[in-house]
Amino acid sequence: MNEQAECLNPQGPYPASCGVNYKGPTGEIVLSRELTGGNADIRYLTAMQSFYPDMPISQEKLLEVAKAAENGDEGSIMALGRIYYEIGHYYTNCSVVRTGQNWLQRGSDLNLPHAKVALSQHYFSGICGPINVEKALQLAREAQALDNHPIIVEWLEYARDPDNQTLAERERKQQLEVHQEKRPPKPSTQF
Repeated sequence: MNEQAECLNPQGPYPASCGVNYKGPTGEIVLSRELTGGNADIRYLTAMQSFYPDMPISQEKLLEVAKAAENGDEGSIMALGRIYYEIGHYYTNCSVVRTGQNWLQRGSDLNLPHAKVALSQHYFSGICGPINVEKALQLAREAQALDNHPIIVEWLEYARDPDNQTLAERERKQQLEVHQEKRPPKPSTQF
């Protein structure tokens, strides 16, 4: 991973859920040309700095990472994918999480093994969508065919285990129930 990507390396695992009670700006607002202008991916990330005060990177570094990612740099693609996940989880905003997923998909399409693993984890945990174990396993096997890195091998073994698959389903169901309980009640239309 290059120096720019290191600047974006988040702490901890991928977030396990994405809620429904987001109160911040919509994707359209964040992406508006009036706000930041320029390339859509870069525009989104630079705008998010305003809403994510703990983001440990300068706009200049962020632009370097985004440009390197656009040129296919694996570390930068991973960094952008992960920071979108971190921001999306922090603000429970699925449109941001899906942007991270799109970056990981781009890396997967380039046959970058670690991007395939990260995308596999996305499908396995059901972030902002249903759990898809088959897709997760397919991506993990593709990653291992490209690179026998211990992290990749460990992830494939974890994802293959039926107990872990059951656990992921149960945890996701619990998270969705918690988010449903946190939703404000719908206003009554009766008088």
